Amino acid sequence: MDLNFVPFKTIGNYTISLINHSLPYSLVISNLFGNILLLLPLGLLFPLYFKRISFKSTVITGIIIPLLIEVDSLDYIFLGWGLEQ
Repeated sequence: MDLNFVPFKTIGNYTISLINHSLPYSLVISNLFGNILLLLPLGLLFPLYFKRISFKSTVITGIIIPLLIEVDSLDYIFLGWGLEQ
C-alpha cells in the first residue's frame, strides 16, 4: 500500500509521466481536470447560495471540504474497504 502525504506530488508525477510518455495522456488529463471539475461548483455556487458569506469563509470552506474527502478516503484504506484483493 502506497500512501502519499506530500501535497502536489501526484501532479509532479503526472507531469513527469507526460514528458516520458509512461502514462496515457487521457488518464492524466481526466484525473487532474476531474478533480478540479469536482470541486469547482463548490467555489462558484457556495457564495451564490449563501449571499452574506465572505470571501474568507468561501476559501476556508474550499479547503475544508477537500480535506474531509481525503480523510474519508483514508478511512476506507485503513478499514480495508478500498483495497483490491
